[in-house]
Amino acid sequence: TQVEYRAEDTPSAELFAWADAVIASGSDDWYGLLGGMARAARYRLEPGFLRVLIDVPMPCGTGACCACAVPMAARGVRWACTDGPILDWTELEQVR
Repeated sequence: TQVEYRAEDTPSAELFAWADAVIASGSDDWYGLLGGMARAARYRLEPGFLRVLIDVPMPCGTGACCACAVPMAARGVRWACTDGPILDWTELEQVR
């Protein structure tokens, strides 16, 4: 298993050509840019290939307060504190 860590403001398109999976942390705008580049570089964007860190309040840590509810395309609502905080971008992208 190989892991490569990158800290960059603009993602590199070559990353998507060879990576088996990408996990990213950034703003919603950055996730949009990242997703667009992934779609352009790959024939098909498989579920689970691009996962992103969701930055929402998680006061209770159990999902009981519903503060961390994240709408997902296929699965309804997911709780960032118990189901994440890393979620599949393809399901988030379809909701936005």
